Amino acid sequence: MAQEATAARADRSGHTGRALRVVRLILRTPALRARFLEHQARWRDDTAAEPARRAGHGPGGELYPETATGMALTAFDTCCGGGATAPPTIPRG
Repeated sequence: MAQEATAARADRSGHTGRALRVVRLILRTPALRARFLEHQARWRDDTAAEPARRAGHGPGGELYPETATGMALTAFDTCCGGGATAPPTIPRG
C-alpha cells in the first residue's frame, strides 16, 4: 500500500513538473501569453453566460455574472503566475 502511494505521488510530481514548465513557458513568452489571455477572455464570456441563464437574465443583461466570472479567472491567473514563479514544492504525506 505504501509503495502504491509513493508511486502515485511520483507520477503526480512528474505531471506537475511538466505542467509547471508549460505554464512558465506560456507566462514568459509574450505571444503565448497574449494567446492565453485571448482564450481567457472567451472563457469569461462563455462561463458568465451560464450563471446569467440560471438567474433568468439574457446575455449581457446583468453585471454580476460577468464580474464573478472575471474575479474567478483573475484569481486563477494570479495562482498560475505565483505558482509558476515560486519554487516547486512536492506535497508530502
